[in-house]
This record gives sequence, C-alpha cells and structure tokens, in this order.
Amino acid sequence: MSKAKNIVSKHTSRVNINLNSFRVNRTIPWTKGLLPGTEPLTIDFRKVEWTYKSKHDKLFCPIISKTRQYSKDRQMTGKIKIGAVPYLNVKPIIYGLEAFRNRVELYFDVPSKLPRMLERGEVDVAVVPAIECLRRGGFVVLPGVSISSKGPVESVRLFLKGGSIDTVKRVALDESSLTSAALTRIILKEKYGLSPLYFPWQGGSGIDEVEADAFLLIGDNAMLLNDGLASLDLGREWDELTGLPFVYALWAGASTEVLAEATALLQEAKERGLEDLAAITLKESGRLGLDPELCMRYFTRCIHYDLGEQELRGLCRFRDYALKMGLVPDGVAFELYDRGNVREGALKRAH
Repeated sequence: MSKAKNIVSKHTSRVNINLNSFRVNRTIPWTKGLLPGTEPLTIDFRKVEWTYKSKHDKLFCPIISKTRQYSKDRQMTGKIKIGAVPYLNVKPIIYGLEAFRNRVELYFDVPSKLPRMLERGEVDVAVVPAIECLRRGGFVVLPGVSISSKGPVESVRLFLKGGSIDTVKRVALDESSLTSAALTRIILKEKYGLSPLYFPWQGGSGIDEVEADAFLLIGDNAMLLNDGLASLDLGREWDELTGLPFVYALWAGASTEVLAEATALLQEAKERGLEDLAAITLKESGRLGLDPELCMRYFTRCIHYDLGEQELRGLCRFRDYALKMGLVPDGVAFELYDRGNVREGALKRAH
C-alpha cells in the first residue's frame, strides 16, 4: 500500500494524510499554527488513504468549504455570539468566558438545535455535534478543543428496561441528541449485531410509559437517573469496540472572519476552566444535586477537552462506521481552522 504524502505550505490549503501515523505536520503541529501565511487547513478526504486496520481500507469524501456572513446581531453589537449546550460537560470550556463578557454573548440550547442556529447566523460559533460536522458542508472546526471521552463517559447511556441487550427490539432515542443517537446505532450494529427499530422521544420524560426495550439519555439527565436499570455506557462501549477516543462535539463556525478571535478566546476559556475545576465542581454539583466527588471525577476522568491526533483518529473511525450505515452522506466533511499565531493579538483585543 502506497504511503500518502504530507504536504503543508503557504501555497496549499489541502493536505494528504497517512492515517497510519496521522501526521499533519510534525514540525509545526496543526493546533499551534501552520507556516506563516497559510490559509485555513483543509483535509481533502478525496485524497486520504485510510490505513488503519478495518474491513474498509479506503474512504473518500470531498471537503466543502463555504464562507458565511456574520450574524446581524454581531454587526450591531460587535460581540461574538457563542452557542453552547446547557449540560455539565461543557462547563469547563465556557467557564473562562466570564472574563471576556465584554466581547462575547452566550446562548444555550440542546445539541440538535445548535447547528441550525449557526447556519442561520443566530450565533457565530457553537458547540456542534460531531455528526453534524460530517453531514453539513461549510463548518470550520476550531483547533485544540473538543468534548470527548476515552472509556466510560457516564453522561451518554443506553438504559435497558429488560436488563439484557439480547431482548432489545425497540429503542427510544433522546431527540435532543444527534451524535449519541448515531453512536447508539453503531454500537448495537457493530458490537452486538442488532438492528432494532429506532424512534425519537423527549429524553427524560415519560420513561415508564415509553414503549421501548431500551432508551438513550444524554447529558445531565443520564447522570441523574437513578432507578436501578441496567445500562450501557456508550463511551465505554466505543472504547471496547475501537480502542479510540470518541468525539461528541466540537467548536465550529461558519465564517472565517470571526474565527481568529473566537479561537483565541475559546482556547483561553478552556485553560482557565481546567485550572479552576474545584470552583466549577462546587457550583455545578450544588446546582444539579450531584455528589461533588462524582462531579470532579466526571470532569477529570470521563470527559476530555483536547482535540489532538487520537481524537481525530476516533472521529475518522466514527465517520467510517457512519458512512457504512448511511448515517452521513458521502461527499461532505469539515475544515480545520488555523491562522497561525493569532491568539495573542486576539486576547489583547478581548480584554
């Protein structure tokens, strides 16, 4: 099998990646900036050679890069409008934005609604479900930050009413979820050989009445449910299936005009949040009625907030399975944004 070449320079915005080593640029990591003057880094999946061990050695899909206008509200206020989910898992990466409240406005909604808000220009940047980055053309993913897990995640669980996976014929999927709904289908098919009937439901409501053998819950609802039901932790299940991290969501924008400043602010917010987990734990455990030790374990052992080579491997494997099952269209992928050393200047403007 021929080796793909690594090509990154100021003259190109496409790169051919050998996934066996997954090297984008060994001398200047993509998360820290490419060569001076480089355009936003684009991975052209039409040229990617998929070399990990799998039944499907190759996978092709084009990158579609679109530039959208700022939201009208940003033009009027000058603030970056940021969309986030109202769940515990996002708190460490938005906690630090309080220091930049003169530069940002936060809007909260469930994962399934944020991509449309981004496309309509209601927000400039949003926490976008990973599956939507693979379904919609034109999203530009910000580097260095994700919501992911490697092993048990605790907040994405498939509850089994009968206590056994073998009896599952009908599965209710939390309608606020997109990526986790796709992950449920992949786990049941690829790991357990099951193809049950799936239908949406309003997660957390009418659990006793829902006519299903299993139901998916995500976010705080999954952590708070304590009724003794057996469950599959889908983070653990993915880890056992692939040995890779699973990426649930990413920061993404639709206009490259705002991304330089947004990238700097969001990376700084992540660092501030991770440095102050004790304060976040105290606040959020009280708000949700969770044991503080459970809350801290969730932040430090369950959820990971980096977007590096292993997370990208996991995301690529997820896309492999999703394409195989018809959960994403062929011919759509996403762009990875990096303008080089933009961070210092953007942070100075933010204060």
